[in-house]
Amino acid sequence: MQPITRGNFGPNKTNAVVPKNPSTDFDAAMANGLFDLTSQTTLQNNGRMKVVFSTSTASTGSGPVQITPTWGTAEWGNAPANYPVVQKTATGTYLVTAPATWTNSLDTPSAGELQISQVETVSFNWTLEKAVGNSGAVLASKVVTTFAGNVITVFVYAVTVSGGALVFTLSDLSGGVPIFLSAG
Repeated sequence: MQPITRGNFGPNKTNAVVPKNPSTDFDAAMANGLFDLTSQTTLQNNGRMKVVFSTSTASTGSGPVQITPTWGTAEWGNAPANYPVVQKTATGTYLVTAPATWTNSLDTPSAGELQISQVETVSFNWTLEKAVGNSGAVLASKVVTTFAGNVITVFVYAVTVSGGALVFTLSDLSGGVPIFLSAG
């Protein structure tokens, strides 16, 4: 899910001869640009960001509680410094905030070439999410999200049965339960 550049298509292309007719001759710079554009379209297929964090039973009485993600990857990097900020704001409610923008270096320039980059706005249009127990089994829970721009609100519900009906209650699931979140 890391940014793919024209380097994935091999080394930067250079003209063997100078194009004489731009209407019929294909310039290497144009090919490099097309490789950049092609690589950018691949970023949307697997989600812009994936993160794993665990529920917490810590009190939010003094304000949001910082949660340290246990794993993450995104278009802008996969080191811990690139993980989104995760905060518990209430029982069963977690705020996941990605950077509002990031600078995408679209290429690896050869000597004498300019670096091509663009500032990208992070905005999510979909999420996939689930809570998973230590055994890998899906728990009797439901994870629901809402999103606006670069911020995702995650709601974790415990699911019980009462009088033959399912009851959904905001819950931290006793804490320590991994939440897997993918967003694009």
